[in-house]
Amino acid sequence: MTENLGGIAVFYDAVSDIAYFRFSDLPVDSTKELDDLRWVDIAADGTLIGLQLFDASLKYPFLKRELDRDTLIRDLVGV
Repeated sequence: MTENLGGIAVFYDAVSDIAYFRFSDLPVDSTKELDDLRWVDIAADGTLIGLQLFDASLKYPFLKRELDRDTLIRDLVGV
């Protein structure tokens, strides 16, 4: 599944249960592992390019349904 939500590209692979949120089209210079379940891609100038979530549906079950901007914001922020 791929969605574009207000400039944020969201990719979700249900088979591997990995989600990727891409915030910029800049080239990735490095990837930093925050922990076992979250990695971030960073541009050469330090700009955050993307966020990869492993076992994504365990923490964010909304990924298994159709995404829309309001749902994404509500579920990520908890509002």
